[in-house]
Amino acid sequence: MLFSSFLVVAAGRAQVRQEPLAEATAGISITCSHPNIQTSNLIHWYWQLPGRDPMFITSIFKESKEVWDPPGTLLVAADRRSSALQLARPHWWDTAVYYCAVGDSTVSLSGRGCQAGQ
Repeated sequence: MLFSSFLVVAAGRAQVRQEPLAEATAGISITCSHPNIQTSNLIHWYWQLPGRDPMFITSIFKESKEVWDPPGTLLVAADRRSSALQLARPHWWDTAVYYCAVGDSTVSLSGRGCQAGQ
């Protein structure tokens, strides 16, 4: 079984990276590059299931944390210029568009991507 491509979009001038198809038996890592992150910025992750509104996954400042929906681990590079959502055992129902964004406190999704909030 194959998953649809995963798409990660970062707010601002950050890079966009699209992952290739993933085998259902393999874990996947969805990466997001945010080279212009500021010291006070949080990293926010969202996912959007087909036909649904985007849903908040979590916010993170540094290091790593477990996430529950979808189940996995969110990792932040030591320099905070990238982050990755690792899904160890992805299922077909995890097929979604995945977004990341950086911002001071709140980030809202509007239209086609992420925008930093006030």
